[in-house]
Amino acid sequence: MITEKISYGLGLDIDSENFQASLSSRNAEGEIKELFNRKYSNSLSGFKAIVQRLKTLLKDSTQELQIAMEVTGVYHEEILQYLHEQGYHVSILLAKRMKHYF
Repeated sequence: MITEKISYGLGLDIDSENFQASLSSRNAEGEIKELFNRKYSNSLSGFKAIVQRLKTLLKDSTQELQIAMEVTGVYHEEILQYLHEQGYHVSILLAKRMKHYF
């Protein structure tokens, strides 16, 4: 039995009050499928909500999740620290490089 490899990428677009989270998957053929795109509060409750959503959606996955966010002055710092404390690896990218990451 051949198991199809799927990779996951989460892009975060962050401002002072909210962040937009977009999770996509890519199969072995390179086809990308958006799994969800949702706005969350840029606060502890929003951070907890996105982590819970990720755990629910990816609970059976053995593939690593790639998370990327733009440099946004200071707005990205709290969610970056929270995700790091939860064990996630996060890449911080310049805005013009973000669309080419995943």
